[in-house]
Amino acid sequence: MLALRGLHLPTERLTTDVTDAALAVAIGLAAALLVGIVLNLLMRRRRPVRRAALAMLSQMSGLPPAERTVAQARLLRRLVLTLSGEIAARRQKSAWLEQLDLTFRTDFFTCGGGRYYVDGLYQARQIPDAAALAHKLEELFRQIRR
Repeated sequence: MLALRGLHLPTERLTTDVTDAALAVAIGLAAALLVGIVLNLLMRRRRPVRRAALAMLSQMSGLPPAERTVAQARLLRRLVLTLSGEIAARRQKSAWLEQLDLTFRTDFFTCGGGRYYVDGLYQARQIPDAAALAHKLEELFRQIRR
């Protein structure tokens, strides 16, 4: 009967293989991290509409509530003009609310507090919580992809 000899691995090559594998993993992770950082920087540069909208909304925080809501309504018109075009920005009343919902992918304008931007701006109604409206607009503006 023939007996098999046990495996004999060279010890110096085993440590080199592990070192090579660890180096390859480290290089791959570093490359992935670098690509992620570059993509993040590029995406930030490509979203000037979102940044501008958030900056303008932030500037409005010092206005009195009535003036703030009017300024927010104007900002909404400008955003829809930029994001969806002139025809969309010219809509009125319920069609305007529907366009806002379509543009920002929400139902806040047709079913929520956003109705104020059509129903309440030109009527002698009490202004809703302007800070809450601004907070909701900020949430919606953060979702802008441009």
